[in-house]
Amino acid sequence: MQWEDNLEFAPVLKLSDDMGEALRMMADIDKICGKLPGLDCGSCGAPTCRAFAEDVVRGSAKENECIFILREEIKHVAQALSSMGGFVPGHNKEVDSNDR
Repeated sequence: MQWEDNLEFAPVLKLSDDMGEALRMMADIDKICGKLPGLDCGSCGAPTCRAFAEDVVRGSAKENECIFILREEIKHVAQALSSMGGFVPGHNKEVDSNDR
């Protein structure tokens, strides 16, 4: 069987038609990559951390879809709750005598 249809060019690596905007987006990708673990684990659904950062910049993903960033966000929330005097399992050292 031989291919009969014409192929259409699709600029998959193009960030923006505006060169200035594309350069800004590239800088944002580099900045986001710096926050990521660089493990290329694929837990976010992207094949690499750089591809994930590009997805974030394009608006098709959010930074906290990286399991490592989400874990840090949850840790900060737990610490904030703990510092307000709220009970956070595994973070409170003292046990109330009524809980024993």
